[in-house]
Amino acid sequence: MKKLLAILVLVLFGTMSYAQNTFPGTGNVGMGTLSPIYNLHVTAGAATVTAITVEKTAGAGGAAFVMKDLTTAGEWRFKSAAGGQFKIRDQVHASDVLVFEAVPAAAPVALYLRSNGNLGIGVSNPSAKLCVNGEAKVNGKISCTEIEVKVSSAAWWPDFVFKSDYQLMPLNEVENYINANSHLPGVPSAAEVVANGNNLGQMNATLLQKVEELTLYVIQLQKRVATLEK
Repeated sequence: MKKLLAILVLVLFGTMSYAQNTFPGTGNVGMGTLSPIYNLHVTAGAATVTAITVEKTAGAGGAAFVMKDLTTAGEWRFKSAAGGQFKIRDQVHASDVLVFEAVPAAAPVALYLRSNGNLGIGVSNPSAKLCVNGEAKVNGKISCTEIEVKVSSAAWWPDFVFKSDYQLMPLNEVENYINANSHLPGVPSAAEVVANGNNLGQMNATLLQKVEELTLYVIQLQKRVATLEK
């Protein structure tokens, strides 16, 4: 008789469901599904919206979804605030705000937003408001007060023009090159710029090289003029 009662209890209470709200013996809770595979599993039909609502019925803001990790004393909050704001907050550590990473986790992470407002893309510890490790593309105008281009090597900067072994192109050859190509030697043509873009650091170095070469031409001419005057 006891075995029969135990079987009846298991049958009646082992899995309870009402209007597709399911509480099986696994401990998972299902809403809209009879077979929940997560601690809380919410499903809706194609004609409805699947949603979990956390509502505060009085005051401005404060409705929050909280995730806690007791092993590390962590607590994250996704909450509403006055004025229609939405906030993501590390309630305990007040350090890193948001991290997106690959599966499995890779270093550096894909996106790293710190509590001080620094954002890193491919950078785990951004030291400025925006740090990008890789190529960035902007289809539009960039407005700023200063641009700093880092030089990878001193040999890349055109101080070599003033070395004693630098071969300065004679002016008649420069003239012939301009007549044939419609641009200075060593300077990309308009077609190349349209096709490949313009690297600011390389172009600044190229323009400086042309200024330095022009200075050498002027010095040569000044010496010839001084000789003729004598």
